[in-house]
Amino acid sequence: ALGERGSATGKADSRNILGLEGIVSHNALLPSIFGEPKSFFVTAKKSAPTQDVGICLEVSGGRLYVKRISPDGLLVGKPILPGDMIQSINGHDFRTNPSVRKAVTMITKSSGNVTFEVVKTSQEKGAGLGKKSKD
Repeated sequence: ALGERGSATGKADSRNILGLEGIVSHNALLPSIFGEPKSFFVTAKKSAPTQDVGICLEVSGGRLYVKRISPDGLLVGKPILPGDMIQSINGHDFRTNPSVRKAVTMITKSSGNVTFEVVKTSQEKGAGLGKKSKD
């Protein structure tokens, strides 16, 4: 018989988490239960193809993060800060195999708007993000 917290083997039973067996998976519940941050979009409007957006990125722990925002760049005053995680740029997904080189190329080659899908992290503004990846 299943115990209150798992199966007869002692391992967690994902079908019975919170007593909702057969209704929804535990993965679908986690963001709403634990208040996991949702992504949002920030757009920089370039008036010329060569205009600098003013963002410095880095890869840490297999994710793409904002390292710095230039004080004279297009993202000043927008809700994007150092430590925030970039999910996508202009619809191109950076959640798997993130590359600073590829991200910078996409940003610099954009002739109009550059839209970032961002997730706030628990890191404080300007906090270190760990070991950098060279790519």
